[in-house]
Amino acid sequence: MLAADLYYPGSLSLARKQAAASALSDWVRPADMRIAPQRKRWTEEEDRVLLRLNSDTDAASVLGRTEKSCLIRRWRLRNGSAPSTTSQ
Repeated sequence: MLAADLYYPGSLSLARKQAAASALSDWVRPADMRIAPQRKRWTEEEDRVLLRLNSDTDAASVLGRTEKSCLIRRWRLRNGSAPSTTSQ
């Protein structure tokens, strides 16, 4: 664990940081805590469909994604901030 490596016993650190790191090492995930679902990566084909349709609603219906995810992806593609796609 990173906190244990950075804040080992006897390390030069602020007491409050040392206490927070110690508390972190004792943390256990609650059994009923929701786990984030696996993310679905965008493919080159999906990117082409999204740009061709130019409608988040239509693209969401065709691609089986949410309108919000289509809106964000289309914005990222147009502004050059989209991560590279993977072929699936």
